[in-house]
Amino acid sequence: MNGSPARRKTFAIRQDSVGYTPEEDHHSTSNKHVKIHSLQYLDDESEAYRAFNATNHFHYRGTFWNEGKRAIMVRYFQLFMIGIIQGSIAYFTNVISHNLIEGKYEAVKDILAEGKWITAFLSFYSRQLLFAAFASCAVMIEPMSGGSGIPEVKCFLNGIDLPRVTDIKTGVCKVLGVICSVSAGLPVGKEGPMVHSGSVVATAVSRSSVRNDKARRDFVACGAASGVCTAFSAPIGGILFSLEEGASYWSSSVTFRTFFCSMCSIATLYTWNSVGVQYGKIGFNKLFSFGNFIFEGMETSYSVWELLVFVFIGCMGGLIGAIFNNANERLTHWRIKHVNYSKARRFLEVLVISSIVSTVTFVIPSVFHQCLKLPEADGMSQEQIDLLDRFVEFGCPEGQYNPYASLFFTDANVAIQLLFHMHQHTFPMVSLLLFFFCYISLATLTYGIAVPSGLFVPSLLSGAAFGRLFGNLIYKISPHNVAFSNTYSLIGAAAVLGGMAPLTNNFNFI
Repeated sequence: MNGSPARRKTFAIRQDSVGYTPEEDHHSTSNKHVKIHSLQYLDDESEAYRAFNATNHFHYRGTFWNEGKRAIMVRYFQLFMIGIIQGSIAYFTNVISHNLIEGKYEAVKDILAEGKWITAFLSFYSRQLLFAAFASCAVMIEPMSGGSGIPEVKCFLNGIDLPRVTDIKTGVCKVLGVICSVSAGLPVGKEGPMVHSGSVVATAVSRSSVRNDKARRDFVACGAASGVCTAFSAPIGGILFSLEEGASYWSSSVTFRTFFCSMCSIATLYTWNSVGVQYGKIGFNKLFSFGNFIFEGMETSYSVWELLVFVFIGCMGGLIGAIFNNANERLTHWRIKHVNYSKARRFLEVLVISSIVSTVTFVIPSVFHQCLKLPEADGMSQEQIDLLDRFVEFGCPEGQYNPYASLFFTDANVAIQLLFHMHQHTFPMVSLLLFFFCYISLATLTYGIAVPSGLFVPSLLSGAAFGRLFGNLIYKISPHNVAFSNTYSLIGAAAVLGGMAPLTNNFNFI
């Protein structure tokens, strides 16, 4: 922040950051205090630099160990460290957020078991509000840590040197903030912030040896690929993300470096997971998991005529994504004018939206209270049997579950796996319809507030509910020789995700 001694003004690089005032846009020519520079990708052609290289070449001429080989060893050691650090950050981010979420729900379930509904709601509401406040405080400390961070990383990889986008302070606030925002039950994901985290780690590790912006950009591309890899356990997806969505310049050497860095990240995740098994902590090897899709006989096959239904679901997913993007864009413009110029207003907005999310999450399963018998485990795969324990009772007797609470009052990753993998009709159509409209509305309202957040999980979860709803409807019309609802859930998730964001090759690999 810059300003004159007489009257100090606050400016922000991001228009949705703290300190932005719509009356004085930072792109205006009258604003001389805020400047965004571009990265310099051309090699330094100064006489001093050429003389330095010539001296080194003459000094190591004829020897096996020269300056070039040393630079290569240092570069790959740094890539190795980037992979290890980012893999560790992703693992512990997942472990901490999972424990916080499980502790929150278990505490509320114990109170519900005693029949104290008001006390349970107050306990749930206070925990959610506290986590949301901590997440917002991280953005107040460093505004660049807000949102997913992927647009900022894209800008950097394409030549725009945004201030503080890869600073260590930004990375710390991003990681701590996303842990709190996910634990607050907000409809956000951890995947986008991990891409930003990987870029920060790459910049921090390579800072001592990088001498030009070109090398700096290549390291950030490797860090971004590492972040995608740790988010989805998809090394090839990470490479394709940096290739398709990130850098505007690419080469075969950068391809191998990103692959090496991604493999180090995934190896670190698996190593931490094998260590965690010793202490009963299994399943933390990835931040997000679709689960294992098992095709059994004719249950998951589909008829040829259903391809037309899948096409229609894809069109509806594109329409849903377009409505979401348009509504969120309008809401962002409103925030820029009325909220984002004040820290107090941004913080208050987070508390208000957290209150709305907490109320909807708790009240809907309470009002639409329905108890269904748990599906029989006969003929189920081991993964489906394990998912039976993830159904939420929410006041129901033992051996029964509340379908509304199993969607609203649980972790988003668990809800996605239930929608994807339970073959039985475990969710009534009314519960799916209500959950879809409520969740995607809350996601539209939430995305853009002053918390670190990702959009991948909200789009997948709302799309999975929409697809399963459509599958149940098709099953009601024609119960024979049709794909089961979980197949439609997968199609719907891909459709809505493709409508909200470009469904490129990296998403297909993921």
